[in-house]
Formats: sequence, C-alpha cells, structure tokens
Amino acid sequence: MRNWITLALMFCLAPLAANAAEPEHVTLATLRAMPNAGIFLAQDAGYFRQEGIDLDVQWINAAQEAVMTVASGAADVGSGGMTAGFYNLAGKGGLTLIGSTGREAPGFHNNGFVISNAAYDGGFRTLHDLPGHRCGVNTYGATQHYAIALIARKYDFPIDRVGIPQLQNFPNLVAAFKGGQVECIVATSTIAALLEAQKIGHVIGWSGDETPWMLGAIFARPQSIAARRPALVAYLRAYQRGAADYHEACNQRDANGQAMVGPACEAKLQILSKALMQPVEQLRDSITYVDPTGAMDLADIANQLSFWQSQNMADPKADAAKMVDETLLRDAAAK
Repeated sequence: MRNWITLALMFCLAPLAANAAEPEHVTLATLRAMPNAGIFLAQDAGYFRQEGIDLDVQWINAAQEAVMTVASGAADVGSGGMTAGFYNLAGKGGLTLIGSTGREAPGFHNNGFVISNAAYDGGFRTLHDLPGHRCGVNTYGATQHYAIALIARKYDFPIDRVGIPQLQNFPNLVAAFKGGQVECIVATSTIAALLEAQKIGHVIGWSGDETPWMLGAIFARPQSIAARRPALVAYLRAYQRGAADYHEACNQRDANGQAMVGPACEAKLQILSKALMQPVEQLRDSITYVDPTGAMDLADIANQLSFWQSQNMADPKADAAKMVDETLLRDAAAK
C-alpha cells in the first residue's frame, strides 16, 4: 500500500517539480555602466534564478539603443539613461517607466563638466561662466544635454547661450576636446578623471553635486506589462535585491559628503569590474548612487519631460503621470 501511495505522490509532484525547474525567460537590453550596478550584482549572486527568471542580457552601446530595442519588442525590459527619445516614445504610449537605477546625487560622480586648459587659463573657471562657450555632448537629447539644461536653470541663463556640438560618441568627444574643437565637454566620471590626471583639462563641477536628478530608468512596453506582469515583477524583485546589496556596500559617504569606498564596496567593485570590463581603479572614481528599491522620482520625471517638450523633442501632449507604473515595484517589494 505504501508503495502505491509513494508512486501516486511522485506522479502528482512531478509536474510541480518540472515547472519549478523551468525559469521564466526575460530579455534585458542594457549598457555596461555603473548606474546599472544592481543588475550585475543580482546576476552574480544568482538572484534572478532564485526569483524564477532566466535572464538573457542584450548588451547595447547607447541609451537610445536600449529604448529602441524594447520599443520594437526585441527585449522585454530595458535599463538605461532617460533620453529625449525615451520621453517621446513613452509620451505616445510606446514605453512605460517601471523603476529606476542610478541617480545624480551629491558626492557621487557620473557626469562631469571638463574644461580645456586654454579655456581655464582664459577665465572659464566655474559653471557660471558656461554661457558663450561650446560644451560638447554625444547627441542632442542625451542625458548630458539635460545635465547642461539643469545648470542653465540653476544659474538662470538661457540654454541657447551655450553651444552644444553633437559628437556622437565618447571617443569623438575626447578627440574634439583634445583637438581644441570644444572648450568644454560633459563626460563620464572615468573620462573626466582621466583627462584631469593627464593634465589635459579641469573638472569644474559634477552634475550630481550641482543638480541632483534621476539618471537611469527601467522600462518596458505596455503590452509586455499586460502579458508578462508576473515575470517583470520577479525581475524587479531580483533587481531590488542586487540594488540593495550595492547601496549598502557602496553608497556610503565620508565626513565631507563624498562617496566612500570601503572593504565591502571593494568586494562589489571586483564583481562589477568583470561585468563592466573596466579596471577596479577606474570604477572607484565612478561610484554611482543607486536607490535600493528602484523607486522613481516623479517630480523629476515631470521636469525632464517638460524640458524635452520645450525643445520640441517630445510630444507636447504627453503626460508624465501616464508614462509611469509604480505598481510593479510595489508588488515586487510585497513578497
């Protein structure tokens, strides 16, 4: 009799075991960048697998590429900088914000304003001096462009008083800076620190110190949210665990309010070095503030949309409230 009961239980439990062994496949489009640190730490710790997610990462080279990859349906979820292109698509109902990654915050260095030696010697010493100068970015609509806009707002000058050449990518940006084609560039912390160390330029300010704002977003198509909500919630739950690990280890400040790299953060940087394909020495200069829950700054999202609308780069009828869905984050945290 016991043998029959055992066999019956085996047959009943077999489908459950099979289902438990088959994680949900989720495709992510993202960049190898420090604001996405929570993703890479969650992946290394096995959190996605533990939450039932088989994560397939599609590496892309620019924030707008992540936007287009998700909007086309080629990826289930995206993680990258919040560009004008994102807001234009989201405003038309093509994408929905479901979480955040890195932020510009005091003491943490993402986008730096680097001034050439010649301009610096000529008196361009502070961000008050930006009007009348040329400050290069990768493209119009990029996060660097918005960083300049916030400086213009803070110091009360029209953004059109700043020349903003588009140089397409960071190698071109650095080449133009070294060649004297631009007096200023907005560059990642790694590039900014390197230019200053080589005595090619001077960092006169960091975006996070001057004007904190929400830099990185997690987004998906509305159709994917409707069809694959449980999988996206599980993705966010795993991400929150990785973001919390990073936050606890690397988002500490010293007595001067600057990012502090202690032993716990050093251990995380060793992991991130492999994922980002950058030496640990460079990553120490690129510590990003990451919200441990992936929470979104709704006021800043509205401000960003308003700016891109003012530049005719986003749908003038778009409503920031309609492009955000906070319920997935709440469901992820509820477990």
